[in-house]
Amino acid sequence: MEDLQLVLDDSLSFRRRKLLLKVFSKQLDCIVLHYLTEEKNVKNSLKCKDSVANFHIGNGATLHNFFCPFARTGSKLTPAVTTRTWDNSLGFMANYLYDLNKLPNNSETYRTHGSIDVNLDLLDRIKLS
Repeated sequence: MEDLQLVLDDSLSFRRRKLLLKVFSKQLDCIVLHYLTEEKNVKNSLKCKDSVANFHIGNGATLHNFFCPFARTGSKLTPAVTTRTWDNSLGFMANYLYDLNKLPNNSETYRTHGSIDVNLDLLDRIKLS
């Protein structure tokens, strides 16, 4: 875990951070999944700590997938992946699926229990990594 702190080191160049993201991608996937599903808001222990996740999950969406586009594809820092995005989330982006048949139940379960619906393929990918 100490080595993983290197990814967060502000003094590193973008290129070095990107390399570290590739090296630690499996560990980061586990951390990102934990952050999006388990870390809760200080003011409301049922809500996600991440405001974007809270918005989508609160509306009944399923956490469908997440990825770090430039860490795996070699993309450059683009307007879509700004320095602010990097600072807030290491550039990870989450995809949420709005399944009309699941929205009411997902929203209610999240509101009353803080439970989050996560795509089984995503859970399998993390488990296998």
